[in-house]
Amino acid sequence: MSAQERSQCALQALIIARNQGGRHEGYANIYSSTAAIMFFGTPHNGSYLAAWGTRLSRMLYVSSTRRKIIESLTVGSEILNDITASFAPCLNDLVIVSVIELRPIGLLGLLGVVVSKESARMAVGSSVSLDRDHRGICRFEDAADNDYIQIERELKRLSSLATDKRLQVEATEAYNNGKYYPSVCKNSR
Repeated sequence: MSAQERSQCALQALIIARNQGGRHEGYANIYSSTAAIMFFGTPHNGSYLAAWGTRLSRMLYVSSTRRKIIESLTVGSEILNDITASFAPCLNDLVIVSVIELRPIGLLGLLGVVVSKESARMAVGSSVSLDRDHRGICRFEDAADNDYIQIERELKRLSSLATDKRLQVEATEAYNNGKYYPSVCKNSR
C-alpha cells in the first residue's frame, strides 16, 4: 500500500470514528485519542502525475483496482473531493501539519514535483517544507539530517499537544463521572 493509500485510509478511519463515535465506544476512543495528524506529501487536491499514471496503467494492463486508486489521485478527483469535504468537520478538533516536498522527481527532475505545494498544504494548520523528492520525503539518513531534525521538532510539539488533549479528555471524563479536578478541567460545577 502506498503512502497516499495509507493516508486516505487513515483519513477515512478518522472520519468514521468521528461520525460513529456516539454509537460505538471504540470509534469514539479513536477520535478522542487523536490530537494531531502529520501528512507527508499527501495530494489533498490530487497530482498532475496521476493522470500520466492512469494512462500508463492502461497501456501496461494494470489491475482495475490499482488503476482506480491511481485515478482517485488525479487533480479534481471526485473521491479526493469527497474525502476532503468529509474531513472538514474534524479540522476544528485536530492540529494539522502538512509536510511538503520541494525537490522534483525523475531523471534530472524532468517529472517535476509529484505533489505540488498547493495540493500538499491543507487549508488549515502549519506546514514544513523539506528539500526532498516524493520518494524520500520520510526517509532520513540519520538523526543529524537537517530534515529529520525539523520533523523531530514538529513531532515533539505534536506529542506535547497530544498529552494536553489526553489530560483534557481524562478530566472531562472524570468530571462527567462526578469527579472534579479544578487544575486540569476547565468546566466548573
